[in-house]
Amino acid sequence: FFYALNNMSNILPLRCQRISCDCLLSETNTKCVHHTQPPQFRDGEKLWPCCNKRSKDFNAFLSIKGCRELDSHSSEKQVVSPQTTRTTSAKEERDDALGVEKCPRCSNGFACEMHPEESKKNEEKMRRVKELKEQKKREEELERAKMDPNALQTCKRTGCGMKFRESENKNECCRYHKGKPIFHERSKGWSCCASGKKAVYDFDEFLKIPPCAVGRHSAVVEEEEEGEEE
Repeated sequence: FFYALNNMSNILPLRCQRISCDCLLSETNTKCVHHTQPPQFRDGEKLWPCCNKRSKDFNAFLSIKGCRELDSHSSEKQVVSPQTTRTTSAKEERDDALGVEKCPRCSNGFACEMHPEESKKNEEKMRRVKELKEQKKREEELERAKMDPNALQTCKRTGCGMKFRESENKNECCRYHKGKPIFHERSKGWSCCASGKKAVYDFDEFLKIPPCAVGRHSAVVEEEEEGEEE
């Protein structure tokens, strides 16, 4: 019996031993498309941890295409390295289920491991914003250079509004807020100087909040910056 069984195993066509490939070894004209990690089953859901693709339907899960492609098949059982097994936290699973549009990290412009393509878009967007800021700063410097240094001008920095002459302008002349005003319900404060600690409810008191930055007066309207809270 065992002799017949051994002979039968020699006659039957052998299949590729890589996970989810299932092609015959004799099919040399096909690619070996397989998963690099074994499936995981939990809470009624099936997951390929190597590519983080999942499904609750078993047939749909089996139809998920492998995430790695090689030119040839293998008769050796696939060795899975535990170091390459990717585990996902409950938060990552929720974010991935939400999709790019509702993912909190993507929508706020942060790097997101679950949506790498969106992270690249955010990085490119931040790079363009930085370039535009630098270009605007250069244009402001050119505009200042064209102004009459002895002409009386009004400082446009938020919280300053003083009159000045460029010929008398110095690095410590202007006291201003470099951030934005924040109005939350009835409270009022500034983003640049710890609005949570210095928020007030009366508008006159809000106007009296001392500026947090020192610099030169500027007659050019500058873009407000987000200051860090202390």
